[in-house]
Amino acid sequence: MSVDTRARLIDAAAETFSKNGYHKTRMEDIANRAGVAKGTIYYNFENKAALFAELIITGINMIRDQVNKEISENSGAVAQLEGLIKNSLLICLKYDRVAMVLFNETDSGIDKQAEVLINRARENFFCLIHSKVSAGIASNEFRNMDSVILTGALMGLIGGTLISYLETDEQERPSHKILINTVTEVFLKGIIKVG
Repeated sequence: MSVDTRARLIDAAAETFSKNGYHKTRMEDIANRAGVAKGTIYYNFENKAALFAELIITGINMIRDQVNKEISENSGAVAQLEGLIKNSLLICLKYDRVAMVLFNETDSGIDKQAEVLINRARENFFCLIHSKVSAGIASNEFRNMDSVILTGALMGLIGGTLISYLETDEQERPSHKILINTVTEVFLKGIIKVG
């Protein structure tokens, strides 16, 4: 399959899963959206669960890669975590259909093999966040708190806030800058070591 066809399938899957949810989406819907024959999807993906898993993995890996690319290893833990929050939200906003699927559908009773792949991709993203949180605790920039709990709290804050934001009517949403600043402040003001 060409890279262009693969990108069209992933994009069509993101839009269709976002609109219909996992269980109501049919492979025919995705094929129609992508402008390909249904067999093209099955040639490249074993079933709907495999396509869904690929969509989630692609989304998480895209966030991880962009965050890694844009966060300077030379900056302090606070700056790195700020960059991680900002870039995670910006990428999720840019690919909002994938983000909606990622944060809304990963526990929808999909195929076990796909669930394993999705959980592995989510674990990689968790590890990225955890490494920044742990570095901040080790450098004494953050309070000495449980790094795993802090990482889970940040993932929940990003995901929950993003879903709430995307489900709000576009005309009533604050700017992306306000969203990013609010999430960053809510999280970091609670873990930055004072005095």
